[in-house]
Amino acid sequence: MDTFLFYLKVGINHILDINAYDHLLFLSSITLPYTFKRYYSLFWIVTFFTIGHTFSLYISTYGIYNPDLNIIEFLIPITILFSAVSNLFLKVQVKKSSLSYLVSFLFGLIHGFGFAGFYDQITFSDNIEFTPLIGFTIGVEIAQIIIVFFVLLLSTILNSNETEIYVGGSTSLNLYKLLLSLIKRNDSITKISTDNLNFPSDKYICEGICNDYNLKFNLLEYDNYLPDIDVLEQFIKNNNGIIVLSLVTYKSSYRYPVKKINRICQENDSIVIWDLSHAIGAIDIDMKVNDIDYAIGCTYKYLNGGPGSPAFIYARNEKQIGLKSPIKGWFSHSDPFNFSKKYIQSESMSKFSSGTPHIISMSTLDSSLDITINATTKKLENKAIDLYNFFTEIFNDRLMNLGFKIITPKNKDDRGSHISIVHEESWRITKCLTDPEYHGEKKIIVDFRPPNIIRIALTPLYISFNDIYIICIRLINIIESKEYESKDDSKNIVT
Repeated sequence: MDTFLFYLKVGINHILDINAYDHLLFLSSITLPYTFKRYYSLFWIVTFFTIGHTFSLYISTYGIYNPDLNIIEFLIPITILFSAVSNLFLKVQVKKSSLSYLVSFLFGLIHGFGFAGFYDQITFSDNIEFTPLIGFTIGVEIAQIIIVFFVLLLSTILNSNETEIYVGGSTSLNLYKLLLSLIKRNDSITKISTDNLNFPSDKYICEGICNDYNLKFNLLEYDNYLPDIDVLEQFIKNNNGIIVLSLVTYKSSYRYPVKKINRICQENDSIVIWDLSHAIGAIDIDMKVNDIDYAIGCTYKYLNGGPGSPAFIYARNEKQIGLKSPIKGWFSHSDPFNFSKKYIQSESMSKFSSGTPHIISMSTLDSSLDITINATTKKLENKAIDLYNFFTEIFNDRLMNLGFKIITPKNKDDRGSHISIVHEESWRITKCLTDPEYHGEKKIIVDFRPPNIIRIALTPLYISFNDIYIICIRLINIIESKEYESKDDSKNIVT
């Protein structure tokens, strides 16, 4: 069993470290026409490739047949080119599943022969055994399915193509790479802008790039937690360049009229990058319908990935031309395992890759994204609306008279999926919720945002109407009993 598990891990790590780059590139090219709705066919295509790959690896390892490696090295890029051209340019899709599986099997044979050399290097014994080969093969299959399914799941939620998304890195790193790639492509861009409702780290990245590259940074400041779209429109007209906005603002949960803002930018020779971090998974986002060209975001909030889960970059297919990532990493090379002295950038979204995939966190997202897709973001958004309405009914009847105020927009089309309320004792109230003074009270996790905001996430996947009732009653009790007076004003790092 130890031998099997060892080679299982070797197989997984080999694929996820992209040490079989040509084979992964082929898999990427052959899956391009598929969406998650056709996952069954895609699974069997990947599996037949693995079967062919394993068969040729077997007969090569056992010395039954060893073809000329020069021929194999010639055929491998031919299979990749054939798949890419047919799928991307000719839009050819094999209608008969049996023929599609046969083609995948044959291509797997070719790639397996090319893979045999590496397998020989990692077997430690001259005695030929089945266990290492079986473990290694299963590991390869698991790794392939993890990568393919994760990208398909995320692209389904966004209603985008798999070729338009890069998954990896952090939101800040991805914003940095996307901004610089846009600036390098268009040297007429001299300004980067954002507003004071955007998440602070987005502002840090924008301002830092402007300082480093002698560009002008512009910050639009509003008087309260909600933007004035007329003012924003004039701001864009006066500051042509790139503007970065959060689709849903992190404090008030305001949702921008995304399609209108995109139109304003297009009419004024400007580019908008949308940060979807507080929106994706909570509201229904259609990248195509809303004419979104560029976006970044995280997966650890409403997509339930948790801290450390990978972020993503979205770039519409036709907008990827000419983009050059500022980080010339090993995995962003067009042929990383050629080990060329000359850097040649990948023309796919993998150009934004700079290191090994976040595979542990990606593997957990496979399940969390699957739940989101099964529920559908439209149904999730509808439940969030119902949760909001239920909260406001209790709020208007009881909480409003206790000094609370809602700063989240009332119109369902103008907000995301969290409620923000303010109170002069917001911080001490938050401490009572998360660390009750009285024994037996439930701990309720909320966010405090300066200066006086309590943010309540209406995460529709698992927040119930009873949960909303419980927090409302708890807020009432904290004020009426003056429990907050038992807490001081000291703050921890995380609030």
